[in-house]
Amino acid sequence: MQTINIIHYYYSGTDPWKNIMNLPEKEAFRTAAELAAAHPDTTSFGRFADFENYYPDRKKADEYVREAFILLGGKPKLLHPYSFTLNECEYLRGWFGEGEKIVLDLSEIPEDQISFTIGDSCAQITNGMKPEVLTKEMLMNRIAECGNSVEAFLKKSLGKFAYVEVQLWYRPSETFVPEMREAETDDAEEMISYLNIVGGESDNLMHGSDGFKVPVEAVKRRIQASHDSDNSVILIALAGEKIIARAELAGYPGARLHHNATFSISVRKDY
Repeated sequence: MQTINIIHYYYSGTDPWKNIMNLPEKEAFRTAAELAAAHPDTTSFGRFADFENYYPDRKKADEYVREAFILLGGKPKLLHPYSFTLNECEYLRGWFGEGEKIVLDLSEIPEDQISFTIGDSCAQITNGMKPEVLTKEMLMNRIAECGNSVEAFLKKSLGKFAYVEVQLWYRPSETFVPEMREAETDDAEEMISYLNIVGGESDNLMHGSDGFKVPVEAVKRRIQASHDSDNSVILIALAGEKIIARAELAGYPGARLHHNATFSISVRKDY
């Protein structure tokens, strides 16, 4: 069978692995405004001029596709995927002028980290449609039914749509490097979710699955206290917006014990 590629187009000078949907909401809106102002005549960044409407639709579409993919056996590592297209698409290439592209061999992508929709998933959600989500196996079966020809499959399947959208649910690299930073009070709800998940993955924590019952405000106070302390810190590692690891150094407050601290660390099993 011919080599099948997935392709991501992007503007020269930008980082193709920075997905605006994986930013905290306030930062996403600020970044969208900056990009829209800096590139007013571009199709791609032009969407960000209406980010107030684009953002909730994009978020809803990503959630819909992700949940459908999980039901089909997918194990996405990100909340929001990197968007690619199946083989070349002149329509999308035109969005980026003289830009660049990432080309990946589909055969090298793990089946549980990639999904497909016939057409743009966000546009379909915006118009009240429910995009059909395909796994890699489902896609390859449909291509096989078309004589193992991607071109024949696209001609048969696209209809009114311009391309097959590809959702890549991880960043391909030899070593996954998560974002690491000090926890902020805005991380409290996600931290509680993380602790309830990791509690069910280990017998070495003081609570089990969904057993962490500390209120959000109390967790916020704990995080703020670590910020205010000169011998305590809470660190988190993230894949997108999802906390995948947590470490805490909790120092003693008394002067004679100021050099003492307790240390704890936990990591999601998937990572």
